[in-house]
Amino acid sequence: VNNCDRIPVYAYIGDCPDALPVTLINFTGKLQDGIVRLNWETASEKEASHFEIERSRDGESFIKIGKVEATGNSTIIQGYYFDDKE
Repeated sequence: VNNCDRIPVYAYIGDCPDALPVTLINFTGKLQDGIVRLNWETASEKEASHFEIERSRDGESFIKIGKVEATGNSTIIQGYYFDDKE
């Protein structure tokens, strides 16, 4: 099984050459006061425009719930977050 094929980013953080224009090094989600805060960090980005945030109740069907602009091009750690209020 190729771990780079269609595995949700929240379930796999690793080395997939050329799979994405970013190198993800950390991803967490935490429920606080009824809001889920998603935090992630990239070690590098190459021509990345944005991150699309999706939600799923069954792990198979996903709906887009948000978008976070990416830095674009970077070789230093960049931090991002998204608050899911639903």
